Amino acid sequence: MQKVFNKFSAFVLSVVMLFGLVSVSVPAAEPSVAEATAVMETAYTGSYYSQITATEGNELLGQVHDLITTTHTKYTSYDDCKNPTYVKKTDPGTGGALMEFYARANLSSSWQSGAVGTWNREHVWCQSHSSGLWGTSGGGGDLHHIRPTESRVNSARGNNKYAEFSGGNEVWYRDASNKQIALAGYTSGGKFMPKDEVKGDVARIVMYVYTHYNTFRNVYGSTNGSGRSSYFGNLKFTDIMAPTSESAAISLLLEWNESDPVDQSEITRNEAVYEIQGNRNPFIDHPEYAEAIWGDGTITPDPSELTALTLTPATVSIPVGQSRALTVTATPANASKAVTWSSSDATVASVADGVVTARNEGTATITATSAVKPSVKATATIHVTKASVGGEEGSFTITRSTFASPSASYDFQPWSAGGVEGVAYIYGANADAMQFNSSKTEHYLATTTPVPGAIKSVTVKMQEGKDSKEWALYTSASPYDEMSGNPSGEHECGTQTVTEEGVTWTVEGSDSYFALVYMDSGAAYLDSIVVEYGGDGGGGSEHVHHYEYQSFDDDDHIYVCTECGDVQKREPHEYSDENDTTCDVCGHERTIGGGGTQEDGKNLEAFHSAVASIVTDGSLSERFASINKAIQAYQALSESERTLAEEDLEVLLAEIALYNESVHGYNADAEQADRAVLHGGSADG
Repeated sequence: MQKVFNKFSAFVLSVVMLFGLVSVSVPAAEPSVAEATAVMETAYTGSYYSQITATEGNELLGQVHDLITTTHTKYTSYDDCKNPTYVKKTDPGTGGALMEFYARANLSSSWQSGAVGTWNREHVWCQSHSSGLWGTSGGGGDLHHIRPTESRVNSARGNNKYAEFSGGNEVWYRDASNKQIALAGYTSGGKFMPKDEVKGDVARIVMYVYTHYNTFRNVYGSTNGSGRSSYFGNLKFTDIMAPTSESAAISLLLEWNESDPVDQSEITRNEAVYEIQGNRNPFIDHPEYAEAIWGDGTITPDPSELTALTLTPATVSIPVGQSRALTVTATPANASKAVTWSSSDATVASVADGVVTARNEGTATITATSAVKPSVKATATIHVTKASVGGEEGSFTITRSTFASPSASYDFQPWSAGGVEGVAYIYGANADAMQFNSSKTEHYLATTTPVPGAIKSVTVKMQEGKDSKEWALYTSASPYDEMSGNPSGEHECGTQTVTEEGVTWTVEGSDSYFALVYMDSGAAYLDSIVVEYGGDGGGGSEHVHHYEYQSFDDDDHIYVCTECGDVQKREPHEYSDENDTTCDVCGHERTIGGGGTQEDGKNLEAFHSAVASIVTDGSLSERFASINKAIQAYQALSESERTLAEEDLEVLLAEIALYNESVHGYNADAEQADRAVLHGGSADG
């Protein structure tokens, strides 16, 4: 089994797409995890949906509406929908023919004005049921909407609403000599029912039209994109679906969307129309949107396409033998932060899972390379210094006079004191005090160059006669540069009320940068800030480490000191007794079971839960969704966590194999039926 984990980095998706269901081949000889868990993804893998952040309901509906209307850059006309250049791309048959929509059979591509045995332009959402919206443009010329149908099929469908019923009169696509070519559907009592393998196509077009051409202003979305106001109006599903209530119409659409999954012809068509119009049918790329909007489902928004990575801190000094953790930030924020790490000189500074360990004096560059887009990288410069913290002892004082020639307004103003430099967002026209104001986006003072030694204490006084105010102190091993907003996080030293007599923060650790942040309301007037520093930190006493659990490394647990970044490898977590669920060292929570203790992080619990929730006897779509959820949970595990999840992984692989077996059987039956249709047989399944 260890070989399976070692091969995970060789990720190759192998997708086999036939008639709407997709499976993967699981090699008999020990596959990689990625190969074995490669279940179908939608064909579209770009960043089109990156702005979708909602997960369900009307908020998701509004965002999808805004997306497909703002990206709809070319509105084709009704005449364009008979253009052979367009239609051959959107509805290709075989041998230069078109694919008839309802019958799924070849049809001559030449336009013959709707003569018998040739094709006409089908409004899937009938023009007479559009509340006057469908003219020769807008929804009446949208290539996602208009489909080619044989003329007599087009007439038989007429303006009948879609419905589900038993029996009915067969509607056949016939050639010019009246020969039956392929079954196209059924009519009954002024209603039309497509064949089973077309019902999902119809549902996804109807949902697209409803979402695109409804006016959502002041309801869900905010825009109708590039379309004219006349293109949009009030649409209801009961306008085109036969059930008399909106809820019943939605239920039928969701049923069709589920029972007839997206097939290759829809994917091909969606790509072709996208190239022409600029927008996509979301219910083809993401059929799960339907259940999330109108049913009980939810979605996980697509990650944005990665454009940049940033490492924090970008420059840091680390004494030999100590370590620092680097933080990865992605742009945009919801893009993947998965990276691989490397060092320009591992003898100076090595890196593992973002934790840099100083080995020998010198300088090294740490590089984080995107795992999903290797062209995107970020670097940090590591200066490794002597093993002792070092540094002289002393102090310096920051006052209004340490600001040289500040601008006479609120702005970032530079200061210099005791050989240390920094910035503060203050009112430069006040020559008597450092004046801050909470109404400004920034209200802090910070160092941009290091204090000569480890910071021991910071004493702050308000200007005499001014109100006492609350301030927070932060320290760091890296500079605080000018930023939008105020510093936070790093090493928090607490919040105190500063008076004119002054208050002091005692600082532990080896940090040589600090930020003082105003936390109160209105204006605040500081008289002075006195900083004391020393070589060993902590007021000259021995530094006390405060370790917290960081990650796994082989069989050891990595603990990082929150004060100085020192790294230790330890045995598994320590508990008071066998019934204790909280680690005495780091507070790590565990679950108890099986007559003993089992360390189980959140990711492991999520994977176990996802595997236990796999649908084993539901529809293929339900099984696919549950398997895919388990795969995503597995991919979130670290390498060491995967070694703890072998039993669940075996269950997942077994379910994938069963799913693929079912899909292959479905595809074989569908292929046989499709061939019968294409060759004039009577198959209607």
